[in-house]
Amino acid sequence: MSNSDQQVSLSVQNGTYQYSGGNKGNGNVENNVGQGPSKIHVTLNAATNYFIKNVQFQGSGQENFSFDIKGNERRVDIDDNCQTSANVKYTVIVGDSSGGADVLCDPQIINR
Repeated sequence: MSNSDQQVSLSVQNGTYQYSGGNKGNGNVENNVGQGPSKIHVTLNAATNYFIKNVQFQGSGQENFSFDIKGNERRVDIDDNCQTSANVKYTVIVGDSSGGADVLCDPQIINR
């Protein structure tokens, strides 16, 4: 069975965050190695002063992943080529244009 694209919602308010979606819930995603690539669409649901600044990957298998920030910094598409096993925490860094601190939001991607 081939991997499918995943929809993830990221809500940020007053420096706290919550993920929903992904095939494992709470923004977490699991894919199968060798079953084709998967794209994880993360959409930011927050006040207009918040924006997606960057994405970082930590853990084994980071070489499987790349990202592209889109939609006026309100969406990021994470590409998972699913070519090798991976256990990666992806951190979406959300900036605050009103001068607040960055919010680091970090669920997990597993390739089995």
